[in-house]
Amino acid sequence: MTDTNNAPIAIFAFNRADLAAALISSLQRNAGWQQAKVYVFIDGPRTDAEKQKTDSVRRLFEEVEHPELVICSRAKNMGLKASLSSGITQVLKVHDRAIILEDDLELSRDALSYFNEALTLYKEDMRVWSICGDIPKLDGFGRSQAHFMPVGSSWGWATWSNRWKSYSGNSHSGSPMRKSRVFKDRFNVHGLRNFKTMLAMEEAGQVNSWYIHWHLTIVRNGGMCLFPPVPMLRNSGFSGGTHASRFSLPSLFGLGDKEIGDFDFTLPEKVELDFEFTQRVIDTTEWKLLRLNSILGKFKRSLMGSFKRR
Repeated sequence: MTDTNNAPIAIFAFNRADLAAALISSLQRNAGWQQAKVYVFIDGPRTDAEKQKTDSVRRLFEEVEHPELVICSRAKNMGLKASLSSGITQVLKVHDRAIILEDDLELSRDALSYFNEALTLYKEDMRVWSICGDIPKLDGFGRSQAHFMPVGSSWGWATWSNRWKSYSGNSHSGSPMRKSRVFKDRFNVHGLRNFKTMLAMEEAGQVNSWYIHWHLTIVRNGGMCLFPPVPMLRNSGFSGGTHASRFSLPSLFGLGDKEIGDFDFTLPEKVELDFEFTQRVIDTTEWKLLRLNSILGKFKRSLMGSFKRR
């Protein structure tokens, strides 16, 4: 039987059974896993040849022993943005909160406890829009408690239905606002990443991103997001997938192998931005690599586009 103290978990999978198996194993080590309702959304194959892989992922989840696990296996491929956007909306129409996980994540043994405690603590504070599980290595800085930053994360996070209802998957941002230097600085989180260019690329159909619109939603509403001082999960999917490659910088530099920690820190009673913590994150080697990888990805897409036009 599910426990109302444990938020439902929405898992999004596609065609990588090995990574999905690692996610399942990490979830099974978490207290509260068996007491949470679980929704699994498996996107459909892009080709007939890929169907064998997506079927393998479906069978993997069908074999999981869990009292309340619901599988939604798509017949056709929706793509990352449509699959996540519709799946999250579906879950949050029924529940007031949810933990969102993709199939390439591995969780700390305390990750669900962290998410659930934070979801309960900040439920009524509309300044908090997301609870995030990933953070770069900070060499012990701010280790005693979690911190608020003016940005969210797409790698393992949680939110509430009354925040997600503001999400549309479209920018709805007028030209004057987009040209503003103030908007650019805030939207790019003071140098964390060039999100403004990413939004333009998504609108032009060059990338398929739900996250950039969620980030815009948070920014437009003046939201803050909670981050742990140590990673409560890691992304192990850098070597493959829709937006990854074994030749990407995150893969070559082993970001998918970083050590995950325990929930042995406190959650802040006072909700306020931690500017020093945010600056430390911006200056980490991990985010320098991610920014450079984004630039290389943009160059690759531009080059491929020029070849197609010939």
